[in-house]
Amino acid sequence: MEEQKLLNITQIAEFYDIHRNTVMRKIRQEGIEPVDKVGNANRYNLEDVEHLFYESSARNLPPDYDPNDLPPKDRKDWYQSENERLKFELACSELIPAKEVRQESIKLMKTLVAFFEVLPDKCVITCRTRDRVTRNAHRSSKRPAYDIMGLNFKILANQKNITQLIADRLIKLTLQDEAGTKSDAVTIELDNRNQAIHFPKTGAELEIWLGDIYKGLYVVDELEESLDDDSLTLHGKAANMKGSIKAPHDASYDTITLQALAHQVASKHGYQLAINPKLAAIQFEHIDQRGESDLNLLTRLAGQHNAIAKAMANKLYIVPKGESRNVRDQKLPTLTISDAHNSSGRVVINERNDYQAVQAYWFAEEKQQKIAVLAGQGEPKYILRENYKTASDAKNAASAKLNNLTRGKKSLSLTRPLSPEITPEQRITIINHKTSANGEWVVKSVEHSIGSGFAETRVELVVPKSANG
Repeated sequence: MEEQKLLNITQIAEFYDIHRNTVMRKIRQEGIEPVDKVGNANRYNLEDVEHLFYESSARNLPPDYDPNDLPPKDRKDWYQSENERLKFELACSELIPAKEVRQESIKLMKTLVAFFEVLPDKCVITCRTRDRVTRNAHRSSKRPAYDIMGLNFKILANQKNITQLIADRLIKLTLQDEAGTKSDAVTIELDNRNQAIHFPKTGAELEIWLGDIYKGLYVVDELEESLDDDSLTLHGKAANMKGSIKAPHDASYDTITLQALAHQVASKHGYQLAINPKLAAIQFEHIDQRGESDLNLLTRLAGQHNAIAKAMANKLYIVPKGESRNVRDQKLPTLTISDAHNSSGRVVINERNDYQAVQAYWFAEEKQQKIAVLAGQGEPKYILRENYKTASDAKNAASAKLNNLTRGKKSLSLTRPLSPEITPEQRITIINHKTSANGEWVVKSVEHSIGSGFAETRVELVVPKSANG
């Protein structure tokens, strides 16, 4: 027999959150008799009295009723009961807030995107391991094994041609070439099925050609082997970035040209100097080198004159930045791109640092005071913190900084079919594209990638110096 729940008047009033006089009145009007009595308090069966406090004209409504059609009191009661129901479901985790649903959906999408990004490479490895027929057909074809997407590439390791040895195992070859001091880099990802490739040693020298274009000499400085599949990845940096040129030390120089200083540095570290003649004659009255490497010193001084210093392939280069000129002050060839259907990418216009002028300071010994010089005019104005030795140094530094700030206002990321002829600091003219992309650009960095089923070049471009005025 089901146990009865017996409550007195006070307990019923607390249960339904109403006054006890109201409870007594409703029970008296209904004529409900108490079940028993404890002390002086009558007790009633809860099932006998509960309908007195839930009674409403809404009790017999059809299932498809509209709460807005209820009488005001019943409509208010309905909304209050719905709010309490939602709170209860939320507390019991039966109801999930929309914000949490969105967050979980975003996490799920990120996981799916990450999975599908690496899926092609995993499929390549799996197919190469299992599909012997396809691989044998590839070997027996008339095309050279090292011809990918119509491009002949060549790799020499310590002067030994290993192209055909790794051709059918090549997953991806990436070359990164950047203007400035950052080292050019190579990444080679191989399918090491059956562990046929012996783990190479770091320090190996790699020479790489894309088509007939020599892309440089690289030294393997990092090896990476996956535990999840049979991939083996080699990372390398442009060769001959000798450690000594990056070692910090102290020095001072008086009345010296940039060419004379660069020649000292090049001779000291075993480089051949290649410097643009317009930069060679730049003179410095005094230079302090404190805890600074020779390469950083040249980079800093060249930067004051809108130039870059870079050591690679046994040569130390100092050339103008963004002017598309070589060490002989000859203009680099301009490449024209007109086939928009082969281009993808985006133009970014950044106005957040829209500086109109740059101010620098130099210290006048005779007057014992700082003197300001200005490049450009108008506001906002960028202030250089460094104090320069002469008015000329300060002016050159301000002009170089203003050019860099203006140069970075508009950039273009462009992806093209493999174009190994594109190099940093090269000038590119784009036509027949969107208006924002059409015009002259200078290559800031370039990445060439080839692999199974793809061969492309990604280029980061900026506005050339001449376009800035």
